[in-house]
Amino acid sequence: MSVKWILLVMEDETFRLESVFYTVNLAKRIDCSVSALMLTEHSDDKKAQITSEQDVIEDVIDMIKAQGVSAQGISRHGDKASALLKHLAAYSSFEAIIWGGKEEITAKHSIKKPDHWLAKIRTTIQCPVVSPAKKPIIKRKP
Repeated sequence: MSVKWILLVMEDETFRLESVFYTVNLAKRIDCSVSALMLTEHSDDKKAQITSEQDVIEDVIDMIKAQGVSAQGISRHGDKASALLKHLAAYSSFEAIIWGGKEEITAKHSIKKPDHWLAKIRTTIQCPVVSPAKKPIIKRKP
């Protein structure tokens, strides 16, 4: 029996708590482990960048493990679309990809004319891609 995985994708040392919580809850529901992937462009100060990325990945992994879900993490550098596709080729057994990076992918980018790198490669990804968002709070009138 093979282990099932969910891929939590983050970028530029950024992650959103709602994506981590969504990932944990989904992993528990479908009995999966979590793989966290940090994607970044190349930097002039690689040593500082790698240290910062590792700190973020470790924080996210600690949050996931604290909820009783098995997790691991890795970072990849360079063109983000290419790095994600290479990662998916190397580790092809993901049940779902959860977008945990910058919120702009859902808040500011047009669905009709996508310009975010993830939207441009979405059709080549073979599993569901989910971008959790905070639900607005609706107040009832008294």
